[in-house]
Amino acid sequence: METNLRQGSRGRAKQKGIIWGAAAIVLLLVLAFVFSQTGNDSNTPDGNNVNQSSEPQISEQSAEETLSAFPEGFPIEAGVGESGYRYVPANSSQQQSTIEYVSTQTFSQTAAVFENYLEENEFSIINRVDEPDFAFFYATKDGNALSVTLQEIEGETKVSVSYLRK
Repeated sequence: METNLRQGSRGRAKQKGIIWGAAAIVLLLVLAFVFSQTGNDSNTPDGNNVNQSSEPQISEQSAEETLSAFPEGFPIEAGVGESGYRYVPANSSQQQSTIEYVSTQTFSQTAAVFENYLEENEFSIINRVDEPDFAFFYATKDGNALSVTLQEIEGETKVSVSYLRK
């Protein structure tokens, strides 16, 4: 009976984690869409490429290429995986980069690393969720948005990080 209760609890926690992770990604996509509608100058000062198309661009990239879009010093573990994703809204220079991986650290260590990074680098934490097996941070700095979702599932710490650069 106790085993069934634990399995049910894990199942609910996993389901809740999946829902929170999906909500975070949808939130970032909505923000990207809203900000893409404000209009962008194709001569951006930082040299970003502008998606001149009326369609958004979604592409798979190497992990190295994806991580190059994140802020300098971003605390990502070595060997985090083989690929990530980039989303560029239509007619926009904004870019959302996302990478997912399984951490080699414990859940609490991984959560502490990301929380410390956000605080030390003066990100404004807009939203956060702290639960025993799930953590979520949504933070902004200089108009850019960072979303970190952590889930502990069957003893592994799953990490999903998205950075929306405007």
